[in-house]
Amino acid sequence: MRRRAFVAGLPLAGCAGVWRRAAPATEERPAVVAPVFAELEKIGGARMVRSVMPGSPVVHFGVSLAVGCVADPPARPGLTALVLAAVVDRGLRDGLARLGATPRITWTADGGTLACACESGDVAAIVEMLARRLRAPVLDAAGLSAAVARAEAAAAIAAGDPRRVAMRALDGLIFGEDGARAHRGVAARGGLVGLTAEELAAHADKFVGPTRMMWISTGEADLRPAIAAAWAGWAPDTSRNFEFALEVTRRTSIVLVDRPGADQVVIATGRRGLPATDADCVLAARAMRILRSAVHERLRGDRGLSYYTEAGHDDGHPGRLRLVTQVDADAAGEALRVVLWGLEHVQELVVAQKWMDDQDTYDALEQVYVQDSGEGRIAAASRSHRLELPLNAPPARARPVGRLMRVIDELLRPANWQVVCVGDQRKVLAQLERFGAVAVREVSSRQAHPR
Repeated sequence: MRRRAFVAGLPLAGCAGVWRRAAPATEERPAVVAPVFAELEKIGGARMVRSVMPGSPVVHFGVSLAVGCVADPPARPGLTALVLAAVVDRGLRDGLARLGATPRITWTADGGTLACACESGDVAAIVEMLARRLRAPVLDAAGLSAAVARAEAAAAIAAGDPRRVAMRALDGLIFGEDGARAHRGVAARGGLVGLTAEELAAHADKFVGPTRMMWISTGEADLRPAIAAAWAGWAPDTSRNFEFALEVTRRTSIVLVDRPGADQVVIATGRRGLPATDADCVLAARAMRILRSAVHERLRGDRGLSYYTEAGHDDGHPGRLRLVTQVDADAAGEALRVVLWGLEHVQELVVAQKWMDDQDTYDALEQVYVQDSGEGRIAAASRSHRLELPLNAPPARARPVGRLMRVIDELLRPANWQVVCVGDQRKVLAQLERFGAVAVREVSSRQAHPR
């Protein structure tokens, strides 16, 4: 374990003070009671979950689809997301609109959610309509062409965004250039060109099936009869397929993606994180919160260098630790020095147990706040489904600050963090070479990222 003494010449007192601030008295905090989700009998392999909101005239319901991050074939990144988009075409939207419902789709690396809200009397009709479309999510020729065009346009926009280019390249270093995790469910430019309706239907049959679904409702009505009527005799083999065993690789060089003429540079650093099922995921997120504060204070507060600095631990199988900042090109070397310094010395900040206890309470209160609405309950249940987490998690026990420091010591080792810079190599190459070997790449048309 690394030492935690203060180092001469590294003024950490300002950063440490952020984490020593006084918290509200315990007796002033409201009780933390999260909504309860009840599991119903499965239909065709699909899970059924209900969390009733008494007295609400509106019923919120959703379908969570957990496909795993390796569902997309290497040549077709973004195909699974396109399948879900095919479910909600113009015909379905028009049919739902006549019943006063508007479908909403969200998508992550591990799956997606299709959510609706309507009056209780219309629930059965809408659920049956959705169930039938989920059984056969196909598009006509015009609809398929339009969907592919939208995916291609989104990929083109992403390829022009320096932050997304940086994150795409960073994920390639962490998870492998050809891994679906590196694409995180979004189409690469040209990846869906030439896609046929038959390919779309075959992929839907394999990855969009009952055993990957969970239906969630906030109403009293039982959704199972409507779903069973639409799915009679249909239960394809759709086993889950997640990535777990990825090695953490040491950094061999800094990757510079050359963008001639750019006046700013995006610096992205990261490494493989913890799987979502690891209890220390919470501590990894807190470690990144502390790291971001320390780096941002030195970049922005002390020097006025950074336009923004953001960091976090992203859920997944496995997760991802990331820190991203943007600075002027002539400050690239100084900014990278601060980032690497932060990784090396953040464990020297004094974190009080009081702060840890407060964070446990705040996290629990945030969970209750999110689930106070129908939309929040659908989103929370879907996240648990996609990441294989318990729906009704017990209240977290107090986490010792010593455990946080051990997580920091394990995860925030600079040598295991990959570094990507996106900028004009004529302006930044010499600055970066002070920190090690630099591998220069040209901007690739396939470099796109959703986040």
